[in-house]
Parts: sequence; structure tokens; C-alpha cells
Amino acid sequence: MLANFFRIYTESLIFVGTLFVGVAITILNVTLPALVVDYAEEKSAFLNGLYIATSNLISALAGGVIVPLSNLIGWENAIQVFSLPALIAGVGAILLPKKEIELDNKVEILEKEKVWQRHAIWLLAIFMGLQSLVFYTLVAWLPSVLVNHGISPVTAGWIFAAFQMIGFPFSYVVPKLASKLKSARLTMLLLLVGYILGVGMLIVVKDNLWLLLLACLINGITTGTSFALSLYLITVFSSSKEEVGQVSGFVQSVGYLLASSGPVIFGVLKDTFNNWNTTLLCLLLVAAFTAIIGLVMIKMGRQHFLRLNK
Repeated sequence: MLANFFRIYTESLIFVGTLFVGVAITILNVTLPALVVDYAEEKSAFLNGLYIATSNLISALAGGVIVPLSNLIGWENAIQVFSLPALIAGVGAILLPKKEIELDNKVEILEKEKVWQRHAIWLLAIFMGLQSLVFYTLVAWLPSVLVNHGISPVTAGWIFAAFQMIGFPFSYVVPKLASKLKSARLTMLLLLVGYILGVGMLIVVKDNLWLLLLACLINGITTGTSFALSLYLITVFSSSKEEVGQVSGFVQSVGYLLASSGPVIFGVLKDTFNNWNTTLLCLLLVAAFTAIIGLVMIKMGRQHFLRLNK
């Protein structure tokens, strides 16, 4: 919240503040699955889905109102409005009941096999990174793609909001539906289809508002589902409640390090090729590869699903 507040005053603070905002988001994303399991292990699928759905909803509202709100009160004040959710979350964290950590559990964690020594965990980290890379690239460049296709900036902003909001119900139900091995495989195959349709339509469709809206909705469903699935699989692939924090930290650290390069890389590709079609085709190939990695990962980690459903 403080980083977001101070980053509006000078050009250097924009970069420094944005850096710290990103660090805070990463830390929270890493620790939340562990907190969910620690406080309510039996409801982890429900709470992870609720967290992701709420996140998508607030992000969608922000993307939709930021342009008209900045026109009304100025971009500096508009950015400050979005410090309020962080303030509310901070108060909620303070009000959480205290949990005591048992020394025996801490010793047990140190004696276990390191999570980065498992191939399935590495694949999960790569899947997390690639699906986030696709999402962050779309977040960064989707409005520009829509404007390039003949959509007005304001309309592009509302389509962008729809892109983020449509993932709300799917990110809520996916962790429940994917709790079985067969369902997880089917979900991953549907992600492959969604990536091909969503990004593919952005390549071939021009100057058609409704088809572009449909493409963005498909992309929103696909990216929301993939993120919800990747977070849920952190708990599935953890051998114990105590291990969730380790798996979450490793998977999301590797994943977000990979994902952070997406907007920059595809911005450079756009400048290099000087058109969006070739750039989006490269994004489509990355997205398809993401789903394929996911299928291999689920096959390698099938014993975790069997353990979960005993």
C-alpha cells in the first residue's frame, strides 16, 4: 500500500514503487496457500478458489474503471483509490487468530527431501511461470491489441475488464472440479483448446467488436482457470501440510521469475516484427506449450491425486 501511495510523485518513484508493489504481491501469493492449509486444510480447495475469484473480480473492476476514473479525478488520485483493497487486506491479516508453530514440525520439515529435487515440482513451477507469462502478457498488451484492431480506448478498457472478470466463476469452481486425476487431465486439455481459440481469434479477427469480445472472454476463462489450477496443484503436490509453504515458495518464485519476462519479451517482439499477428502467434505457441507441460506434470504427479482421493 505504501509503495503504491508513493510511486505517483516522481519518475524514479514510479519504478521503485512498482518494484515494491510487485515484491509484495509475490510474497502474498507465495504465503497464502500455506496460510489456507494452516488455518483450514479441509477447505483448501474452496478457499483457494474464493481467493482467486475475488482477486479476478477486483482486478477486473480496476481495469474497467481506471480510464474513466482517471479522466474524472486524475491518474494520481485514481491510482490511490486502488490502495484501499491493500489496506483492507492488511487489517484482515492483523485480525487473524494467532497460530503456534510446533518445534517438532519444523524439525520434520528439515529432514525431508528437498522439494526442488522432484521432477513434478519443477514441472509445476514451469507451468505456473508459463501460464502467468501468458496472462501478464495479455494484461500488458491486450488493450493495445484491441485498439490496433479498431476498438476505441474506452471500449477496449471495458473489454479488458470483461477479460478479467469472466474468470471469476471459473477460478472459484476449478479447484473443486480438478481434485480427481481424470478431471485434472480434462481441465488441462480444455486449457489447450482455450488458448488456441482465444489467442488464435486475436490473430485472425479484425474490426469485429463482438468476435474480439468473444476472444477476450475465452482468454479470460482460460487464464483464470490455469491460474486457479496451478495454485490448487501446489497443495495437491505437497506431501504434507507442513510442506505446502516450501512447495509454494519454490513454485511461485521460479514461476514469477519466468513470468515477469513476458510483457518485455513480447513488447520487443512487437517492435521487431512491427505487427501484432506474428507476436500473437509466438504467444500462442507458448500458451500451447504451457498446456502440454501441464499434461506431462499431471501424469508425473498422478500418485498425489490418488493419495488425495483415498
